[in-house]
Amino acid sequence: MLAEERRKLRAACERDNKQMFAARTEITDLKARVEELKKYEADYKDKYEEAKSHRERVEQIISKDKDLAGKDVELLRRLREVQESLKAERQKSDSIEIDLIAEKVKAETADEAHKASQATLNELRKTMLRLNRQWSLLSLTWGGCNIMVLRMLLIPS
Repeated sequence: MLAEERRKLRAACERDNKQMFAARTEITDLKARVEELKKYEADYKDKYEEAKSHRERVEQIISKDKDLAGKDVELLRRLREVQESLKAERQKSDSIEIDLIAEKVKAETADEAHKASQATLNELRKTMLRLNRQWSLLSLTWGGCNIMVLRMLLIPS
């Protein structure tokens, strides 16, 4: 009986040793797995921080892009205003240039008309002088009162 109890005890101890060995192996495997997970966790934390930092940079860039887009819109609006102002000034300048050309044409026409009227006036004066001479000759020839009156009317003083 004692031998049998020893055998049972040995069998129980062996079973316990196997269970303990299996438990220790499992604990060692779990500790290794925990270390591996801690390493992955650290890697993921680093990647998370990197991604978070990258996201913040992207958000800053997007914010700057929005600010620049707003400034671009404002600059485009101002550019359009300047272009419209320049267009209006160009139209005004063109209108003034057309008016100036018209005034030059008027001045040239007026100058030509003045020259023509001076020429006509000179012709009329020559004609008047010629007629005046003829009347003077008539008054000398006829010698009368009525001719003298005509002469006084025709000759400018």
